[in-house]
Amino acid sequence: MKNLFLLLLIVLTFSSCSSSNANEKPTLKVLTFNILGGRNVDGKRDVNRLADVIKALDPDIIAMQEVDRRTGRIQGRDTTAELAKLTGMHSAYGKAMNYDGGEYGEALLSKYPIKQVKNYPLPAEKGAEPRAALTAVVNIPGTKQEYLFIATHLDHLRKNTNRLMQAKAINEILKETKIPYILAGDLNAEPKSKTIELLSQKVAFLPQEKLLPTNNTKNPKITIDWIGTDKSGKWKLQKSFTADQLKDAPKGWKALLEVSSDHLPLMNIYEFNK
Repeated sequence: MKNLFLLLLIVLTFSSCSSSNANEKPTLKVLTFNILGGRNVDGKRDVNRLADVIKALDPDIIAMQEVDRRTGRIQGRDTTAELAKLTGMHSAYGKAMNYDGGEYGEALLSKYPIKQVKNYPLPAEKGAEPRAALTAVVNIPGTKQEYLFIATHLDHLRKNTNRLMQAKAINEILKETKIPYILAGDLNAEPKSKTIELLSQKVAFLPQEKLLPTNNTKNPKITIDWIGTDKSGKWKLQKSFTADQLKDAPKGWKALLEVSSDHLPLMNIYEFNK
């Protein structure tokens, strides 16, 4: 009788835990990080610095911009592959252009397997630096629900002609998307710009009063790095912060951020309503 009572208690406890976990909404930690080609601000080209930043922030998925692959200026190394190995994450790379004996473009890292990778060249005026949008399908943690992740880096020129063409092209990609999506990257566009206004037709960004400056790392004043979701209402933002606001940061964190890149990584944490 005593053994039967203990068995019943164990079953009830397990059942209660399972029910609690079933009611928990899955969360997704999204990071965007312009990594300056992997060259570092001081030119040291130490990929370990970037990996240390990523590991401390512990994202589920990352959009990376200014990613060199086997270029002369990083001694022929594959930055994406090295970061994937150092962080233990899955990776995908999308070329924007040939450069210095190698390639230059976008990349993403994910804790979870990456599916259906596609790289879209983005439009620009003749002679402009090519840009791309790298997309991948990934499962939301703990669910069978897939979402589309779009990692991009828009034109940097003061004139917004190229950015507007590129924003329109991204909106077309999103228009055809049948699953939830997240857009992340260095958009080189400030909050009140026409580029953000155009992308906001398809993407839900933070309200302007809650946006955070991401450039530069020593004295951030400009908001040009962005993360946004589809407008289905299924994504609920739990928290948005830049890497310099990380709680319980490791020793030397500020100095590491300032030397790793000229952009602060931006993190958004979302709860997903199934």
